[in-house]
Amino acid sequence: MNPFQVKNFARASLVRNKNDSIDAKIIAQFGQRMDPRVYQTTPAEQKEVKDLTKLLDMLKAQLVQLNNQLHSIQGKIARKALEKMVDKLEKEITKIEKKIADLVASNESLKEQFKLLTSIKGIGKLTAFHIIALMPDVN
Repeated sequence: MNPFQVKNFARASLVRNKNDSIDAKIIAQFGQRMDPRVYQTTPAEQKEVKDLTKLLDMLKAQLVQLNNQLHSIQGKIARKALEKMVDKLEKEITKIEKKIADLVASNESLKEQFKLLTSIKGIGKLTAFHIIALMPDVN
């Protein structure tokens, strides 16, 4: 239950006194009359997908920075070092994308959401991963 809604319900009921007994009655009345939505926690897999998509975004931003630096570097040694870093970063990005795909595939709810999202024209797997990570349920 949203405490703000309960407080406003108590105000609307013209309840002026406040103690534990009165509060309990108000909360019970609110639950009976207003039929509030049941709060559902975010599944652990979805939280993990969210963390991994954030990491993926950070790694991609770093990759863009390294590629931009690579274009301006003239020295062979520095260029070679940057190319190695770019290569490692690309491999790590691929690993993270695979981990996200595996997590989504291992959870029926997330898998169904992914299937639904990717059926929409213009939404690819990475966009679907981000939507799944940020929204509680696309249904």
